[in-house]
Amino acid sequence: MSKLKNKFIEVAVAPELGGRIMEFSLSGRNFLFENPLLKGVENVQPTGAWDGKWLNYGGEKIWPAPQGWNDPEREWGGPPDPFIDGGRFEVLAEGENFIEIASPVEPRSGVRISRKIEILEGQSRAKISAKLFNRSGKAKRWSLWPVAQMAQTSENCEASVPVGGSGWKIMHGLANNPQYVCDGGILRVKYMRIVGKAGALAPAGWTAFGDLANGRLFAASFKFDPSAEYPDSASVQIWTSGEGAIYSRNALRIFGASGPDNPPYTELEILSPLAEIPPGGSAGFEYFLGGCEVAKGESVHSVSGECAVTARLQKDGDGGFKFSAGFFKEGEIEIAAFSETSETPLLRKKCSPVSPVCARGEIPRGARLLTAKFFDNSGNPSTIDTIKL
Repeated sequence: MSKLKNKFIEVAVAPELGGRIMEFSLSGRNFLFENPLLKGVENVQPTGAWDGKWLNYGGEKIWPAPQGWNDPEREWGGPPDPFIDGGRFEVLAEGENFIEIASPVEPRSGVRISRKIEILEGQSRAKISAKLFNRSGKAKRWSLWPVAQMAQTSENCEASVPVGGSGWKIMHGLANNPQYVCDGGILRVKYMRIVGKAGALAPAGWTAFGDLANGRLFAASFKFDPSAEYPDSASVQIWTSGEGAIYSRNALRIFGASGPDNPPYTELEILSPLAEIPPGGSAGFEYFLGGCEVAKGESVHSVSGECAVTARLQKDGDGGFKFSAGFFKEGEIEIAAFSETSETPLLRKKCSPVSPVCARGEIPRGARLLTAKFFDNSGNPSTIDTIKL
């Protein structure tokens, strides 16, 4: 196990457990699910002692897509498998703030996956640069598929996916699954221990998991390509473990109530565009993972490199304004009002990954526009939100 640490986060990477990130902690609390039945259990999947059962350690890992069980040369048939999900990854390079690892070659498909995991200085984010190598003798079409299993740290947890005008679909489970609620162009998946999966194109390029009771948020972000094709027409997929039935692996699969053999977790799954990879070639995918504290009880509305907005800049019922956000960087938030002739600063407040901002104030007479800007510690500004009055 290799540990990377900065002022805000601690990230533990286990090359021996399928290259998983087993810990992504903010203020000492892990966002990721860790299977209590497998803590300290050796990974025997790459050995002759393996009985063929999936050892789901939890954490965040990366798979090839599409997944399937009919064409082993063009579909990945895991998990389980003893090479990628269950393989022992090689450490290629390691430093104070990064580690680079690579899987064995999966012999049926010729796939090998590497990734560099780097924590960013002064931020509560990690940058992951992944590559999929085609070690077969034929051109293959693959996508990279990071999967983060999130710990259910309260009874009020939800995943969020911005679906915009692209819509979303149920991929597994009940057609009328009560966990799925659309909220102003964002799909909320409210965890109720019901098995299921939903997918969306998510052109905004992010998905997030929030513990609303404790005011904590974890986000995965990536660059969406509107011209590309994605596996199952989805760049984000959300899986929930729990009770129920799905059709998978060419069979009906029944899951009992949550318990030791069916532990509660939600998966945030993001996918890269499908890429045609020649023999000996590779395709890459860069994404970011981040965590921050947010206002309790508030759902996320947008995610950027600077912050996660949980209450958009808006007028309140008393003629004032309100705005809430959690931050992945240290700096200051400034809210200003603009009239036809002047700019009036209304609020300037320090913020950080452990210091969210919940702002309220009065709107001056004659204001036509409100803006919320983030300034990093070097004074560089980024516009977070804007509202016309």
